Amino acid sequence: MCCFNLLKWFTSMSKKTFQRKRFLLSFFIIVVSICILGTAIYKISKRNEVIKNAKNLPSFSFLNQKGLSVFSDSIIHSNKVIINFFSPSCEHCQYIAKTLFQKRDTIKDMQIFMISQESALDIRRFSTEYHLDSIPSIVLLRDAKYEFENIFGTSIIPSFFVYRNKKLTKKVLGETDLSHLIGE
Repeated sequence: MCCFNLLKWFTSMSKKTFQRKRFLLSFFIIVVSICILGTAIYKISKRNEVIKNAKNLPSFSFLNQKGLSVFSDSIIHSNKVIINFFSPSCEHCQYIAKTLFQKRDTIKDMQIFMISQESALDIRRFSTEYHLDSIPSIVLLRDAKYEFENIFGTSIIPSFFVYRNKKLTKKVLGETDLSHLIGE
C-alpha cells in the first residue's frame, strides 16, 4: 500500500516540482559523498602521519601505578626500549608476562613499558600475579585517555615497538615470541 501511495505521489507531481526534487536529492547525495570522502582522506593522512612519527620514539605521557602522570622524556634511560600495548585479560599478554619474569636477568639492561587501557586495579593485579612489579626494567602504565592509537598508530593487542637509540627497529602487531623482541 505504501509503495502504491509513493507511486501515486510521484505521478501527481508536476514536471517542474519533480525536477526540483530530483536536483535537491542529487545535490544532497553529492554533498554527503564529498563529506565521506573528505573524512576518509583525513583519517588516512592522520594515520600515515602517526606511523611516520612513531619511527622515532615519540613523547608520551601515561599514568603510573600510583595514578601520577609519567612523561617518557623523564623516564627513558636505556638504549633499548620496548613499548608493549597489552590487556590483562589477553592470554598472549599473560604468556609474555610469564616469560618476562623468567627472563628478568636477560632484560635488565633494557626498558619495557607495558601500557594498557584497562582499569588501574586490573593492571595492578596483572603486575602482582606475574611478578612484574619485582622487575625494575618494567614499567606498567595506564592509558586512561585512550591516546595510544594516536601516538603509535595502532590499537591492536598485543602490539610491540622496539626502539634502539630512540629509533624504531622492530614493530610487531599481534602475537610474537619474546626472544624475537629482546634479541636472543
